[in-house]
Amino acid sequence: TLDLRSGLILRNAYSYDAQRDLEGAGLQWIVWLMSESPASLANLAGSPGLLCPSKEVTNVRSWAKPGKVGRDMALSTASAKMWMDFAQIADLRYILFDAGFYGDEYDHRSDPLKLLESPKSNRFNICAIVEYGKSLGKPV
Repeated sequence: TLDLRSGLILRNAYSYDAQRDLEGAGLQWIVWLMSESPASLANLAGSPGLLCPSKEVTNVRSWAKPGKVGRDMALSTASAKMWMDFAQIADLRYILFDAGFYGDEYDHRSDPLKLLESPKSNRFNICAIVEYGKSLGKPV
């Protein structure tokens, strides 16, 4: 959507299927701000906030758990288990499984809300990783 009066361009990142129901999940937005001068651009800076639902965040400590994170970019069951073993030693609370755990991140048909048994290369078995985490007493 382009609004020439405000200089605000909005495009849903999932424009191929922007209306699909994601069961309450928010959609990612790409926002371009244009104006005739830097001063008027500054006036538009708050506009992306209009895309966010107005929900008051309460009781943050009940759900936000601070901690150190490790990032597994190999996306294999073996590397995930190695990271979990390292997390035990290094006191990491989180391990980030980077893009691709739900399919090719550049394929619009990939859906992060649907579990794939074997994304990308048949090497990443999330069910086995969850079970291994349980055996260590670490939630996944």
